[in-house]
Amino acid sequence: MCFDNALYKEKQVIIKEIENYLDTATKPWSTTWADLIYRPYTNNNGITAGSMLGLASIAIKDETSNPPLINIALTLSENILSSNLDSVFSEDGSFTEGSLYASWSMRFFVPYIEARKKYDNYDYGELPQIKNMINWLAYEILPTQFSPLNNIQDTLFSTYPLIRHNTYLDWAQTRYQSGIAKWIKIKQTPYYPDDIIFKDNMAIVLWSQSIQPEDINNLLSNS
Repeated sequence: MCFDNALYKEKQVIIKEIENYLDTATKPWSTTWADLIYRPYTNNNGITAGSMLGLASIAIKDETSNPPLINIALTLSENILSSNLDSVFSEDGSFTEGSLYASWSMRFFVPYIEARKKYDNYDYGELPQIKNMINWLAYEILPTQFSPLNNIQDTLFSTYPLIRHNTYLDWAQTRYQSGIAKWIKIKQTPYYPDDIIFKDNMAIVLWSQSIQPEDINNLLSNS
């Protein structure tokens, strides 16, 4: 909204800055970006970088004076995301680096999913890796007091990353009408104040829904 409503001179400054960013990321010598396509470098950095490359490209595609740069950046974004979706995500919804990095990665990926769908109707949100993540996150919450997460290599019992990085939980309520997403958010919310600095307020405004939480004991297998 800020970009759309900016003055012409302000827009040109923003566009130039994004173009410089994309140009650096796509240089042949910029191996840091290209490396994210290949194992063992596929990880949450690949999801965040690929998403931001794609989002930046789409944002200025109709405004740029350098269309070839945008096409190169979008191709790099697609290659990074495709590789990471195959190696970091699983079709059962699990994420190799655990729930903290899953929720962190989705904080960046979800806005790109929505932008990409509007851009060319390609919908990452229909992939099983993304749709099934909500069930996997429910399994990641331990049925003990304060509902900590079970991967202590990924996140301490004293932290609640699913409410810190709430983007996917709020988005899933709109996208999938997920009562499980609402259940997870309720389970995690009491342990951080509502004004926590880390939360994604944009996701709350755009996607949080007044839907009923679902009893996961009736929905998910115990195995």
